[in-house]
Parts: sequence; C-alpha cells; structure tokens
Amino acid sequence: NIWLMAAGLALAQASLAAMPMFGTQSFALIAIALAIFGIASSGTLAVLILQAAAPALMRARIISLYVLTGNLIGLTLGPPLSAWISENFYNGPNAMRSTFGLIGALLLPSVFVLLMIAATGYRKCLEDAK
Repeated sequence: NIWLMAAGLALAQASLAAMPMFGTQSFALIAIALAIFGIASSGTLAVLILQAAAPALMRARIISLYVLTGNLIGLTLGPPLSAWISENFYNGPNAMRSTFGLIGALLLPSVFVLLMIAATGYRKCLEDAK
C-alpha cells in the first residue's frame, strides 16, 4: 500500500530530522535504527508495487532497473555526500549527527512529493487492470 510507504518515509524523516537534538549517542543510534527501518520498509513496498503494476513480460527488467539505479545512485552518492557535508559544514564529534539531520530534513520531503506523484500513476494502473 502506498500509504504504508508514506508512513515508513515519515518515520525516517522524523527520526533523521530530530537526530541533532539528541544529546547522547544511544538516542542517536535509536534514531538511526528507526530511519533505516522506515527507509527499508518503503523500499520493500516499492518493489511489491512495481511487481503488481508492471506488465508480466517486463517485470524482471523493471525490478532490476529499480534495484540497479537505487544501488548505483544511493550507494555511490550517499556516503561521499554525507562525508563532504560533515567535513565542510560541521565540526566536532556531533558532525555526522548534524549531517544526518540536515539530509533528513532536506531530501526526504522531496521523496514525499515524488511518492504522491507516483501514487496517481499507480492508481491509474490499478484502475486499468480492473
């Protein structure tokens, strides 16, 4: 369900955006765990939605492109971008915590907008299947 994806992303955004406010590493670790859970749950649901919406002859190709682009873009740009922001904008032992908060506050709202745009196409696909 697309609303479960939105809930998972909301959990990730809230925990990442609140991370700079936590005073200890234990609370920051809990926020990271919640963010990973929210992002992973929304990613898993995206694959299931693609399986349901894609034509039978194209499912494997569409899923492989989804996973390939997600891994290439996310794993190639994500860690270096986080390190660059941490080194250039923040100092001290809380630099990564502030970086994660900034990334959560800036990038995840754009994911919500894209998810709502995708929801209209998904609804149309479901209506055409009936």
